[in-house]
Amino acid sequence: MSKRRTVILCAGYHSHLVTESLRLQGGFEVIGILDDNRQLYNTVRDGLPILGSLSLLRELRDTGRVDSAALGLGNLSLSDRRISIYKKARDLGIEMVQVIHPTAFISPTAFCAAGIFAGALAVINAGVKVGENVVIHAGSTIGHDTEIGDHVFISPGVHTGGLVKIKRDVFVGPGAVICSGYVVEEGSVIGAGSVVTRDIPSGKLAFGVPARVQKSVEEWQKKSSNKR
Repeated sequence: MSKRRTVILCAGYHSHLVTESLRLQGGFEVIGILDDNRQLYNTVRDGLPILGSLSLLRELRDTGRVDSAALGLGNLSLSDRRISIYKKARDLGIEMVQVIHPTAFISPTAFCAAGIFAGALAVINAGVKVGENVVIHAGSTIGHDTEIGDHVFISPGVHTGGLVKIKRDVFVGPGAVICSGYVVEEGSVIGAGSVVTRDIPSGKLAFGVPARVQKSVEEWQKKSSNKR
């Protein structure tokens, strides 16, 4: 059986994990990485050549050099860019592969859409539904019958109870716990180590034990950018 010819989109730190997992999975021939940072051109990362800008993806598809891709970007501050790159690749007809570390467990009754990344020792339990372009990092456990929307980023060591709903574009920080039955609405951010014991409204930053809404994500992002 021939291997699927795949390219990694963006040479972010997350690309190290993606490269490693694809190699361990087997069945992929990763031809290189595309990134818009010109300083990386003609260099090598994790044994893969940086082929050029993201605009080359169409040419690679048209010439038959690739038929699939994986996203190598995993940064909260670049969430909008992650989503944009993913959507542009899908619009080109590129298949976004599921990157699943061999030590991850995915229940046979769970459903995972295109573009999922499941890190080492991640657990996705029975009846879980995972949307597109979702990152579930190392050591995270997703409880039974939980629903995760598109473009969600779940950091290492996160645990959810059963019947949780995490809507699209949510970021969950390292070590957070979301207790059974609660809803985190679209575009919210859950701080590291927080324990969610109530529903979190859309577009809010919440943290603490128990987690409480502190401010809007928009306000938080503005203040963070002003400090740089």
